[in-house]
Amino acid sequence: GSRAVVTLTPRALVCPAGGTADVQVKVTDVNGNIMPAGTVVAFSTVSSGLVPFPVNPGSVKVNNVVLALAEPMVVPTYTVTVGCLGGGSGKFLVTVTTPARVETLDSIAIN
Repeated sequence: GSRAVVTLTPRALVCPAGGTADVQVKVTDVNGNIMPAGTVVAFSTVSSGLVPFPVNPGSVKVNNVVLALAEPMVVPTYTVTVGCLGGGSGKFLVTVTTPARVETLDSIAIN
């Protein structure tokens, strides 16, 4: 199983109370290729306050990719929406787990 490289945009999330904020998540292997089919990319948050930051989607599963000869590989970027119910601060977390159970974690600050 390959270790993942996670790219999160933006690198710090401003979450307006009562609104939403989007995070762009791109996950590749160490060589810049799409992750193996069956890899699960899970999204979650932790909050410093009483009100959590819900996320949608909660996870995505990497599909098998079959390319034609000379067809370029496009690594998907996932858009995750974070609900900013009560404001406050916390962290947006990404956990990537390959079919071989290799796990990679990354996070960014919220507010």
